[in-house]
Amino acid sequence: MRKIICFALALFCLLCLCACGETEAPEKLALQALYEDFLPSMPEMLVTEDAMRESYLGVKSADCAQCICAITSEGLRADEIWLIEAVDAEALARLLTLAENRLAAKKEETSFYSPDQFAICEDGRIISSGLYMALIVSPEADTLEKAFRDAAE
Repeated sequence: MRKIICFALALFCLLCLCACGETEAPEKLALQALYEDFLPSMPEMLVTEDAMRESYLGVKSADCAQCICAITSEGLRADEIWLIEAVDAEALARLLTLAENRLAAKKEETSFYSPDQFAICEDGRIISSGLYMALIVSPEADTLEKAFRDAAE
């Protein structure tokens, strides 16, 4: 009887250990779907293609696993969205520096022509979570930042 109980307990322990061994890979954030969720809060936007993104914004495709950079199609508005998954930590650091420089340039530019757009730039956000980052320049920055953080968790 003791042998049966010992065997049953050993089997139970073995099954418990096996169940603890597997972990699921973290789910990849679908940036395109997130961007589409942002669209109702944004003016008409122009999503940049690889060549334009690199020459105009400095964002290199080699640094990005996923990348959506959109600028407003209305010339006098400051709205801009970057949603990027970096390929590694070094690429993320480069992208965050680019975003900081871009936001500073937008602040300087809008300070000359539009106080209301300057205020939007002043409230611009650069957020990172893991290898994901976002640059959000929008009157709806609070809402969009919350959506990004919720999706990135």
